[in-house]
Amino acid sequence: MTKEGLKEYILIKKEIAQLEEQIMKLNEQKTSIKSQVITDMPVGSGEGREILDILVSIEEAIDKLNKNRVKLVSTLMEIENLIEGLDATERVLMRYRYINDLKWEQIALNMNYSWRQVHRIHNEILKKIA
Repeated sequence: MTKEGLKEYILIKKEIAQLEEQIMKLNEQKTSIKSQVITDMPVGSGEGREILDILVSIEEAIDKLNKNRVKLVSTLMEIENLIEGLDATERVLMRYRYINDLKWEQIALNMNYSWRQVHRIHNEILKKIA
């Protein structure tokens, strides 16, 4: 995996959060529409079909968002599995950098290493996982 692929971890987490928010809003909308249908809709109304079509469209949108979410979670798991295969120092460094999105200076401070040492270890990891 490349450094660019690893950097996508943070963006993918944000994208998953956005998808989950959209799914939640659509589910709320669907519930709201269903409750309206139950309480307000006369039986046999012409509007009933339109509302049913809207509910089906919302459900299809939710399904599509869930499929996208599953793909993104799969990508996150690939990155996690890649990191899991490293030794302890390497795992800590990679999680700080690509999962926690820390700056190099903060990583060096947290690990009690020099900035140069952190970069050397990082470069060795990139060669190992390439």
